[in-house]
Amino acid sequence: MSEYWKSFLVGFCKVEAVCFEGDPNWLGWILIGILVIVLVIVLIITWALLEGLWGMCDEWASSLGGDGVWGSILYGSFILAGVFLLIMATGLLVNFLIPIEN
Repeated sequence: MSEYWKSFLVGFCKVEAVCFEGDPNWLGWILIGILVIVLVIVLIITWALLEGLWGMCDEWASSLGGDGVWGSILYGSFILAGVFLLIMATGLLVNFLIPIEN
């Protein structure tokens, strides 16, 4: 985890106004706090969307006959779509927060 933090600070401290000698100053800590809050909000929204999709999937499966083949296909497709969206969102956040050095 320390390597990720150092990598993040290297990219973050390229803006000299938010860091002093490689460490965040008061403005840098405020921006890091805002980034953490935004990350938490994105995770909560993702969870709420997945929860809403699960509820819609449950209603659709019930209307199609409950636990039959169509219900299983519908459950599986929504679970796969939700997992895919979660993986993509996580990948984008990691790519944004941790710069890749060549």
